[in-house]
Amino acid sequence: GRDLTHAPIYQTFFTLQNLANDSLVIEGLEIEPFEMVSTTAKFDLSLVTWFADDGCLECVFEYNTDLFSADSIARFGQYFKHILEQVVVDESLEIGRLTLLSESDRTTILHDWNQAHSHSSSNQNDSIVSRFQQSAQQFPERIAL
Repeated sequence: GRDLTHAPIYQTFFTLQNLANDSLVIEGLEIEPFEMVSTTAKFDLSLVTWFADDGCLECVFEYNTDLFSADSIARFGQYFKHILEQVVVDESLEIGRLTLLSESDRTTILHDWNQAHSHSSSNQNDSIVSRFQQSAQQFPERIAL
C-alpha cells in the first residue's frame, strides 16, 4: 500500500534526462553510461523521459505495483502520448485546453458505457427532478436525501 506518512503529491516524480549520452573521457579514465535495471519503485509513480539518438522521446514508468496495475500504467502512457501529440500539433495550446482522453476514449466513457448502464425503464431525456419524483412515488416510505 501507499505510505501514509507522505503526501501523494510528493510520491510522484517526473524526470527529463536531457544530457548527452556520450562517453566522458578524463585523462587516464574513460567513463561511459550503462543501463541500470531497477526492480524497486522509489516513488508511488515516476516517469523518466529522455531523447534517444534518433531524436525520439523515450519514456519509462516506474510504479508501486501495490497501487497500480500494468493496465493502469499503460493507460497513463496513452494519456501522456495524447498530451504530447496535442502540443506537437499546436505548441501555443494553453495547458487548460489539453485533454487526457482521445475522442474514441471520450466517446466510450461518455456514451458507450453510459448506454450499457442506463436503466431500461427510465427515459434518457428525463430531468433529475423527474427522476427524483418517480423515485419518491416508487418508494414513499424511504427518506429522501
